[in-house]
Amino acid sequence: MAGIKDGISGGLSSDKKGSEGLGLNTDQFISINDSAGTGLNYKDVQTEGFYVTPVWKWMMEDISALEALIPVLYKLKEEVPDGNQRSNFGGWQSPDDLHQRPEFKDFTQMLLNIAEVQIHNHPWECIGLWAGINPPGAGNNVHMHEGVLSGTVWLQCDTEKSGGLAFVDPRIRSKMSGQRGSVLFQTNNKGYHPIVGMGVMFPVWLEHYVMENKDDKDRVSMSFNLV
Repeated sequence: MAGIKDGISGGLSSDKKGSEGLGLNTDQFISINDSAGTGLNYKDVQTEGFYVTPVWKWMMEDISALEALIPVLYKLKEEVPDGNQRSNFGGWQSPDDLHQRPEFKDFTQMLLNIAEVQIHNHPWECIGLWAGINPPGAGNNVHMHEGVLSGTVWLQCDTEKSGGLAFVDPRIRSKMSGQRGSVLFQTNNKGYHPIVGMGVMFPVWLEHYVMENKDDKDRVSMSFNLV
């Protein structure tokens, strides 16, 4: 059976200059067949993922139907200028009862369909739907939601400037392993750049935040909680 050494040397050019350019030397590789005396033998090493955190994402087909909700949200902002103060800084957040308003019936049903058909075949209920309008300089601090599933859909944004959605690693002890563990276990925060018409859904306990809007236009999104 060809070992690591054999496989590497067989796949490289015999040109000395080329090998030096790659920084590879076959003498530095241990053949599986030559591993006697370097430790106990083993086999069938497998990687299994425990406590994997799922995040679902999708794109809306009818962007125009989504964009038609934007003037409705700005009108609501005029009617309720103070809005709700939650995790948002510098921005406006609407009341969280939009799922009870007829203008958002189809939007709410889309969320319920995704949850039931794509995630868990179970009757779902929306317990909160609200809009966020973040002008330049606004964002959202780290927070969680209530219910079972939460998420957001972007209505108006610039993908590179409007402020991304970042998730905080829920494995609270993961930082203990230092720099090597950060690379090995991927403990850096992850997330998405906003895209008009894209939605994401995730467990409510997954902490997240919205980065500062550095565009010169408002960032408009809608968020929700499902049970």
